[in-house]
Amino acid sequence: MGALAFGLALAIAVPWYAAKGIHMLLVSVPGLWAGVTVAGACYGLLGGLAWVQIVEVGLLQHFVPALAKWLPTGAAVAITTPGQTHGLLPWGVATLVLTGWALALALVATRMSLRRELR
Repeated sequence: MGALAFGLALAIAVPWYAAKGIHMLLVSVPGLWAGVTVAGACYGLLGGLAWVQIVEVGLLQHFVPALAKWLPTGAAVAITTPGQTHGLLPWGVATLVLTGWALALALVATRMSLRRELR
């Protein structure tokens, strides 16, 4: 879904910018597209909104700010912000971190679901 949304936004933005005389995007479109796709898929597994707003932004970023780049939101920002590296994880590391979070939480959810059905 993230890849489709990005593709639609790009299809709208490129002609719009061209009409205003801007004929070159200053970002790596394939890299940004890959980042948005990975982030969208992982946030689908993470349950996104509640986690981001309550746990990360509401609690952890205030009490443990050095941990922020290792959380799903910090990793997602790193893979969807081309050219910005100050305080962020490298793209490959951030992709692994975000995917790891999503897989770990999906594994926990799967185990809990399977246990409940056996009882």
